[in-house]
Amino acid sequence: MAEWLAGISMALLVAWVLVRLRHGRLRGEIERLGEELAAAAAGLFLVQPCPRCHESEMRLLEINPSARSLHYECLHCQKRMRAPAGRPEAAAAAPLQERFQARIEAYGQRHPERDPEVDVLFCTPASPLPFEQTTRQPIPEAVRTEVWRRDQGCCVGCGGRENLEFDHIIPVSRGGATSARNLQLLCKSCNLGKGASI
Repeated sequence: MAEWLAGISMALLVAWVLVRLRHGRLRGEIERLGEELAAAAAGLFLVQPCPRCHESEMRLLEINPSARSLHYECLHCQKRMRAPAGRPEAAAAAPLQERFQARIEAYGQRHPERDPEVDVLFCTPASPLPFEQTTRQPIPEAVRTEVWRRDQGCCVGCGGRENLEFDHIIPVSRGGATSARNLQLLCKSCNLGKGASI
């Protein structure tokens, strides 16, 4: 009888160890797939920092079935955003998400009492804050040519032809566009005089 109990105990121990190993393998596979999903979200989609709090740490909510976009949220202020696919390889993210969800469901069926805690976290590329931006976009050549022809290569203030500069009528800092309608030719002294009067 003692040998029989010892045999059952050993069989139960072996079964318990096998279950734990399967649990560990499944958990490891979930973690690996989560890391792959995080890398796909950050590298294959045009994700941006949060427009509300400017943080870059995000939680993946879902990848659309067609993998044309993904839904994510800021970890700090919970603002939800969408981002389009940025590369053709993004199509592989949808089946990856399906495998990830299937493993989570399998884990939940085997261990209904345990929460796998499977948030997929990633960081977006950091964009410069306004005070960090030191350069302005150049005026396109076609716009420069149009303004030069319209103003006939002369300062619109004094008619001079030396030290000419392209001037934004409504400054960029106040929302002015870089378009032919918002640009004019001014000589350096007229431009400085205009700047002092704004």
